Amino acid sequence: MKIEHAAERDIQSIVECWVALRVHQRERRSARPSPRAMLWQVKRNFERPHCHYFVAKEAGKVVGAVLVQLRKGGRSACLSRAYVVPSHRRQGVMRGLESVVVDFLRQQGFSTLDLTVVPYNEEGMAAWSALGYRPIKIVMTKQIRS
Repeated sequence: MKIEHAAERDIQSIVECWVALRVHQRERRSARPSPRAMLWQVKRNFERPHCHYFVAKEAGKVVGAVLVQLRKGGRSACLSRAYVVPSHRRQGVMRGLESVVVDFLRQQGFSTLDLTVVPYNEEGMAAWSALGYRPIKIVMTKQIRS
């Protein structure tokens, strides 16, 4: 498996990962994410200097991806999205991606990396906990518009 900073040739594969992630996150809702909107978002983020995509590839095919956003001030970053295709889960793909991200951030002088995971995503909660992440706050949401 090869892990690298994503290139423009990886954009479509990243979009496919994000669409699959959104489908997984919205299993309890009927809204389906728009691949077109996701493509626009990924392309836009590629142009932003504070956004960095990393991909894991096997045999040249993207099997996992993460998006890291650097926060202003240069000390804290946020792992905004992360996904591993189902066929490659529990094989160390996310561990490898996260390790490369941490190394990248350390080289840039960053000291903190956080992320958000929804509590019903038990696999995600377990994976991030195994990588050393700990909850430090709870964000609660109320839907005010139907």
